Amino acid sequence: MACPERSPRISTRIYSPAFFRFYTIKPDTWHDIKYERINNHFRLFELEKLYASHSGEKLAMNYFKINRLFETSGALSVKNFLEDSWLSMRNANINLWQTATYEALYNSNWYQEGGFIPE
Repeated sequence: MACPERSPRISTRIYSPAFFRFYTIKPDTWHDIKYERINNHFRLFELEKLYASHSGEKLAMNYFKINRLFETSGALSVKNFLEDSWLSMRNANINLWQTATYEALYNSNWYQEGGFIPE
């Protein structure tokens, strides 16, 4: 038997098919030059990859809570949690990757109905 202090503390598992694809949206009030500048930064700094990675971490950290809500109260409970999280993030800053993540999860019936459960 392994000594508890020498046991792994970090592990990973890939959950499929849940993943995020981030992209920019051009507000009606923006000129093309400003939008292209934002797109250039998004590509140059590989923000899609960075935000997707952070979102994956957020999913992993919330798995226990979301799974528990689903098992005890069903999909509507998960949807309510995601809505509260999304609105809290949006209230803080509408342009955070966290805001976009929770908005996408809130709008995903597949996710709320158990899509987060590993296959």
